[in-house]
Amino acid sequence: MNNNRFIALVGAGSIGGFVATTLAYMARTYATRLLIFDYDTVEHHNSTNQIYRQSDVKIPKVIACAGITEFLAKEMDVVPQQQKVTEQDRFYGPVIVAVDSIGERRKIFAAVRDSMMVPLLIDARSGVGYGTVVALNPMDPHHADTYLARLPEDDETAPVPCANADSIPLLYAIASIVAQHVNSYYLKGNMFQYKESSLNYTVIGPTIMTSVVNTLIRK
Repeated sequence: MNNNRFIALVGAGSIGGFVATTLAYMARTYATRLLIFDYDTVEHHNSTNQIYRQSDVKIPKVIACAGITEFLAKEMDVVPQQQKVTEQDRFYGPVIVAVDSIGERRKIFAAVRDSMMVPLLIDARSGVGYGTVVALNPMDPHHADTYLARLPEDDETAPVPCANADSIPLLYAIASIVAQHVNSYYLKGNMFQYKESSLNYTVIGPTIMTSVVNTLIRK
């Protein structure tokens, strides 16, 4: 992998698929390549609350996701990677994490931190009616420590949304926030703040709140 304006998306499931389609036009605008990592295949129930169609069943998610995003933006350069991310992998450019497991997040973060070439990490998570999007500079030790300290324990992982259409508005909202962070990165060039957005799409919602958890003043 060379440094050629890559955006890496790890996870092509419920969140990842909507993020990929949202980024389709943006990646073309910013002349970036989108790498999509996932080791899963499309199942019948995935067409309920994910971007996949019944015709995609049994196809690797990265292949199906690449085909859909390239259809939306034909000039887009998508590189499917059918694999799990390990701590030995190296990344260059922004990385978006859209996996289910907290344990997998820790492995991805270890790979990102060791790469020392990732200026922006976006971690997108969802539960039943709730979502969280965290954006940080993983090369900044203060951001890295804050991120790891605020990760829940493995057994505290929130359940993923049920496979029904009710979760789709939440997933679109999460994808929108992710896309805005990517947009801000390319417009401003650097990530100086640790930002966390909380989404509540339960019966009392929807609400979205963003807080700056840790701001570093740089000269």
